[in-house]
Amino acid sequence: WRAVQSQGPTQVETLKIVVQALASSQPEALHEVVDHMAAHPTILSCPRVATAVLDIVARTGHVRTMEELSQIFRQKMRIPLTPQTYDVLLGGYASVGDEKKVQELCDEVRAANQKLTARGYSLTIKGFLKNSMGDAALQHVVAMRKAGFYVPPFAVTQLFRVACDTGRTVEIFDRANANGVFETDRKSTRLNSSHPR
Repeated sequence: WRAVQSQGPTQVETLKIVVQALASSQPEALHEVVDHMAAHPTILSCPRVATAVLDIVARTGHVRTMEELSQIFRQKMRIPLTPQTYDVLLGGYASVGDEKKVQELCDEVRAANQKLTARGYSLTIKGFLKNSMGDAALQHVVAMRKAGFYVPPFAVTQLFRVACDTGRTVEIFDRANANGVFETDRKSTRLNSSHPR
């Protein structure tokens, strides 16, 4: 890639492979990708490409690098954050258990008159559960329900695994139940069972 990148913009799918390789082995070299994106702004300096880059970096666990790239994309390259970009950032911060950053991003989304997506909630819940953070995960499960989204079964199952591991099964169940987590499931079940197949 380094030998041919000067010949023109790299195809997005190829760029993803380059980002994966650099993020895994040389995260400090990701500035080369940013420079390449900046050199071809009409094709590569867009929210779709920036989000793909951030997603790959977040999945490799380099959250500080993800944060630095996000700032470069926003401030230097003027690439706006989209709901999909927020999803990736939320998942990245939750995957390292950074409740404060997740809350700051949630506040930023609301301040921008946007709403979290189902994917954003799911990635956040998954990240917190990965870190055995039952209270933080439950907070987002409840928020996801209140926003009208279906909570994936893996999230509820893993939430109760974490609750069991910490000896808080009854407490977490009671809090989930009191916040309508299971009530929505019953409504969905009723709707699905009354729908002709």
